[in-house]
Amino acid sequence: MTCDPAHFSDQDRKLRAGVTCIIGVMPSLLFSVALVGVALILVSGCGSQPVQQAEGAVGDSSESAPTPAPFERPGLHNVVWMSPKVYSGSVPDGEAGFDSLAAMGIRTVISVDGARPDLDRAGARGMRYVHIPIQYSGVREEAAVQLAAAVRDLPGPIYVHCHHGKHRGPAAACLALVESGAFSAERGVELLKTAGTSQNYQGLYEAVGCARAIDPSSLDGVAATLAATAPVPGFVSAMSGLEHVMEHLRAIEGAGWKAPEDHPDLAPASEAGLLHDLFRAARDDSVNEADADDFAAWMRVSLDQSRELEEALSQGDGVRASAALGAVAQTCTDCHNRYRNPGK
Repeated sequence: MTCDPAHFSDQDRKLRAGVTCIIGVMPSLLFSVALVGVALILVSGCGSQPVQQAEGAVGDSSESAPTPAPFERPGLHNVVWMSPKVYSGSVPDGEAGFDSLAAMGIRTVISVDGARPDLDRAGARGMRYVHIPIQYSGVREEAAVQLAAAVRDLPGPIYVHCHHGKHRGPAAACLALVESGAFSAERGVELLKTAGTSQNYQGLYEAVGCARAIDPSSLDGVAATLAATAPVPGFVSAMSGLEHVMEHLRAIEGAGWKAPEDHPDLAPASEAGLLHDLFRAARDDSVNEADADDFAAWMRVSLDQSRELEEALSQGDGVRASAALGAVAQTCTDCHNRYRNPGK
């Protein structure tokens, strides 16, 4: 199976043309001519998980890393030890989460989530934050290069996180490790499964499965340019995005929770994840200061409902997804009547 070019931009397709996908959901793995003769390294399991791991070179053989199982720490969830230098997991939750990162010896935190990073708590513990947001549908080539450079050149141990720690964070960590030459795409796909990344996020599996080590010189100097906070949608932009995503989700629902024939690029789980991210962006940049408490309550309800939709689709439960989408739509209508169309 070759890489599906629909997931990539024109630039990405040029850079990735002819690369063989190694997708974990396939019953067998096919290799392109370019990969003939590459030895496969099978990594044995390890019975315990580290609390703190000394920094290792990003190019170390994957034989030095265990086959991990996700573990928990106070304020951290679904933590996976990806390599001697890199962990992935959930967003650090408050003081407890950052204290746990400090106990693990983390020196660099990379967020691929859409929310603004907590720079103050990280800085208070001597950690550098880097913000490289990615989507559920895949990873832009520019972001992939930035991730690879960060993992190769920034001080470790490094903690890569999204929101829940199951999907974008593990995918970003694996992609960075593959493209920086730390281990193979096969190893990356296996680690996605270990982290619990849903196979409904085919864009993430494809990004890792189609990855390969890139020219090291193309990474030189990139890490020094990485920002602590990337631009994120403001309230107005998030509201506009929500309207478009809701239209996409209604079309997906009408197609039986599959990509519509006239819009085959829409991935149900990815759209649900984007919906949840946009609600978080709207919550974090509220412009309704006069009714802050009331508006925050609306946002909490919307976040809970969009999370329910995301979980339902990740489990392939269409009935539950329809109920959640209907609840989101009703909450949006009620909120609009309260703030946008008062008196209705």
